[in-house]
Amino acid sequence: MIRTPQEREEQKRLETLLIEGLDSGEPIEITQEWWENKRADLMQRLRQNQP
Repeated sequence: MIRTPQEREEQKRLETLLIEGLDSGEPIEITQEWWENKRADLMQRLRQNQP
């Protein structure tokens, strides 16, 4: 597969982000409850930032 310089840079960036994610700490289980809490937290932050 022939890749353009931009595609190679994007691939390198993706690999860097994946490694950072793996090294970011203890893993957590993503459950339905986690998503509900995350969504609620984000909605609260959005409401706080509105004029």
